[in-house]
Amino acid sequence: MLRAFNKSIETQNLTSIKIVNVVSTSRIKSKLDIETISTKLTNSIYEPSIYPALIHRCISPKATIIMFASGKITSTGNSSEKLSYNSINSVVFDIEKIIKKKLVLEPIKIVNIVSVGNMGRKINLKKLKTRSSQVEYDPRKFVGAFFPYNAKIKTLIFESGKIVSVGAKNENDAKSSIMKTYNMISDYHCDVDF
Repeated sequence: MLRAFNKSIETQNLTSIKIVNVVSTSRIKSKLDIETISTKLTNSIYEPSIYPALIHRCISPKATIIMFASGKITSTGNSSEKLSYNSINSVVFDIEKIIKKKLVLEPIKIVNIVSVGNMGRKINLKKLKTRSSQVEYDPRKFVGAFFPYNAKIKTLIFESGKIVSVGAKNENDAKSSIMKTYNMISDYHCDVDF
């Protein structure tokens, strides 16, 4: 039986949980002249024959912004929700200076957060698969096992002890999914060297 998830649980063997990528999206409520913006916005690439969007590398906060002429804007590569929001707001501010016009931005939505934790020791994935009916593992298809934290969030479990969470919409869920996966592995005694 799995123990209930408790945020205060001490996990000496789980190295710090780290947010490695936050993806957010929004829309500017007007069409954008991407070609003109690309010539004036530093650290930008626009090659419509290859990809129909402008790609901008934000320096601070460090992120990659993808903008379409339709006004859709996506930010990726951030290490927190706050930085993700800031990166979109920052580039919209820069565009407003270029086009000398105030833009209306729809609310920014977090669409995916990727987090990583490490148990600090190997995990016996075959044993884990036999002890948990929720774990999917087929080494012929993928080197890791899948554990569904909920309908939207999945964790990937690797033999090395690394746990990756994908699909979260907020940092708490991203970190909780790693902790729940860690607890499940520990409860099933699948976290030993073999």
